[in-house]
Amino acid sequence: MTFQSYSLRIPSSLLTSCQRTFALRRGRAQWLTVAVWGAILLCLPLVLPVFWIHLAVGCLFAIIGAVALNILTGNARLVSLGQAAFLGIGAFSAGLVEKLYGIPFLLAILAAAIASGIVGIVVAVLSLKLRVLYVAVTTFVLHFAIVTFFSIVQAVYLDASGIILSI
Repeated sequence: MTFQSYSLRIPSSLLTSCQRTFALRRGRAQWLTVAVWGAILLCLPLVLPVFWIHLAVGCLFAIIGAVALNILTGNARLVSLGQAAFLGIGAFSAGLVEKLYGIPFLLAILAAAIASGIVGIVVAVLSLKLRVLYVAVTTFVLHFAIVTFFSIVQAVYLDASGIILSI
């Protein structure tokens, strides 16, 4: 009785190099897909009523958080329990900047990205030498610290009225 050795063939859909793994777009077909979906999304406000636009914006916020968490847990293989904190930092800073200084919406979004990025860099530098478990604990603590901070700011400075952004 002889045993045959079978060589394992890697499927073509699996990425085998680091450059291909971290590439955001891999070809013209994917760029075309992104362009078509971008055009469809830009035309949605012309067709949909306000409720569906509001629902779509909420879904897009959730997608941003999910993609960020996917990059962190999938590619970097780190566990983060504070993704909502970074989303909250961006949203709260955009609202405060627009309410206090009256700047346009797009500049408020830019300020939100910068604020979230600065806090993200600070947390990354502080937890750079830690093991995976401590990164999870650090981000978990960050989440509750940010929620507490936002509650205090909203109760003291905003009189619990919230922030409405003008688009």
